[in-house]
Amino acid sequence: MTKHLEKAKAIMLDNNLTLAAINEKKTFTSELHGIAPVLSLLRTDKSLLERASVSDRVIGKAAALLFAYGRVSEIYAGIISEPALETLKKHNIYVVFDEKTQFIKNRSGEGLCPMEASVMFVESPERGFEILAGIFQ
Repeated sequence: MTKHLEKAKAIMLDNNLTLAAINEKKTFTSELHGIAPVLSLLRTDKSLLERASVSDRVIGKAAALLFAYGRVSEIYAGIISEPALETLKKHNIYVVFDEKTQFIKNRSGEGLCPMEASVMFVESPERGFEILAGIFQ
């Protein structure tokens, strides 16, 4: 794990955040859940994600596509789904994780996360962004 990724992970865990992203110039943190913080960055300051080190508590395929779209360089995940891991590897994003799961569950824990389900068969980060941004207008 690189120095920047270790720092992003520490910031997230030490401050009980859901996401921390660090590039050469800036740090971004969030307490928002799901893909909301990543979508917010992509809409307001996409450059912060480019070549960034990102720490996220839970990464499903939706978040993975968004991180690929934002061109992050490395990611730490507390929990990652198998489809998310495959997506990140396909886009040459270095990944470290604590726990891998078959899929991310919805908030009730009874089924597939709706965001992961909405992009399950999407391979293009650009298309993933279009779909997910359309859901969260």
